[in-house]
Amino acid sequence: MNKRIDYLEQYKNPKWQKLRLKILERDKWCCQRCYDDESQLQVHHRRYIYGRKIWEYDKCDLVTLCNECHAEEKIFMKEGMEKFITILKRNLFSIHINDLHCSLGWLFHENLHHADIFISALSWVIENKLEENIIIPYHEHCRINAEKTRSKDG
Repeated sequence: MNKRIDYLEQYKNPKWQKLRLKILERDKWCCQRCYDDESQLQVHHRRYIYGRKIWEYDKCDLVTLCNECHAEEKIFMKEGMEKFITILKRNLFSIHINDLHCSLGWLFHENLHHADIFISALSWVIENKLEENIIIPYHEHCRINAEKTRSKDG
């Protein structure tokens, strides 16, 4: 079955409908970004986890948004992702960025390059390889720069 069709079918599942109603009630039937309570509302996933059904998320991962804010959130997420990648490129060595890229390469292979999915996966890689891919290289970079500064001054 087509992955996109399977995903869209999940919205019809009673488990999603029940969870969706709980989120709408929790958020008092109001957009949590602009507080609009007149427009059509959607329940937005703040992140996606590969292989998880849309109703298999903690309530804290879901938020009520109006259509306009939901559309803007997708744009902001894409822009945020681009800025985040720029920060990574500015602060890490290319080999470490390449490690992250290889770890996430399956997203593009599986045609799952939606910004939310990418950010969630990147966040997982960073959480699970933070020491190896970010902290150690950053400290090493700082140490090398400090040594260069001391050798210039001394």
